[in-house]
Parts: sequence; C-alpha cells; structure tokens
Amino acid sequence: MKIAVISGTRRATRKGAAWAWLCEVNPDAVIVGGATGIDTETRGWARERGKFVIEVPAPWRPAEPRADGLDYDPEAGMRRNAFMIEVVAVALRAQGHELLGGAFPDKQSVGTHDAIRRLRAVGIPTVLP
Repeated sequence: MKIAVISGTRRATRKGAAWAWLCEVNPDAVIVGGATGIDTETRGWARERGKFVIEVPAPWRPAEPRADGLDYDPEAGMRRNAFMIEVVAVALRAQGHELLGGAFPDKQSVGTHDAIRRLRAVGIPTVLP
C-alpha cells in the first residue's frame, strides 16, 4: 500500500499544489496531523476518493498543569510530528508499505520544516511540490 505523509501550512494557500501532488502520486492512504489548512485539504481529497485517512492530532492541552501557567502545550505540534513520523510512519514502512512525504510549507511553517527534517531523518523520500 502506498501511504503519503503530509505536512503543510495551516493557511490553505497551497491547496492547488497539494491536490495536484496527491493526484500525481495517488496514494492509497494519507497520514495527516489534524490541523487546519493542508491537513484539512488533504483529508478532503482522500475522503472524496475513498482513500484511508490516518489522523494524528496534536495534544494541545497539557496532561499536567504547567509550571508557567499556560493552558496549552506549545511543543505539542512538534511532539505530534515525532509520533506521526517516527512511530506511525516508520511502523507502517516496517510492515512493507511504501511511504512518501509531501510537504507544503510557507514562510511561517515552523512545524512543517520540523516534519520535513524528521521525514528525511528516517529515510522517507520527501518532496516539496
């Protein structure tokens, strides 16, 4: 099974690029982070075509009260990227599935650039269409 791991801007400015790339590679399933923007667009693309969607949302609420008093975890997106790529995607690849990464950043996409680094570090071919 061909599975695309998608990361991208929360601003849906790259929708056309994401859909074009997804149509080109035509994965059987997608892994997304559950955010707005590219994740939402990818989920919609997959559902319209009867593809599987694996969604790994970030746990924004801290499990325990934070010493700094914040009621959200500013590192949750990076921890989600680590789990989504280093656990979920790597486990699927170990089962014999073909994995490929598609990244759709903009200038403010800190999390997307983190995902690109993680995808490449575990040897998943990643393109920035």
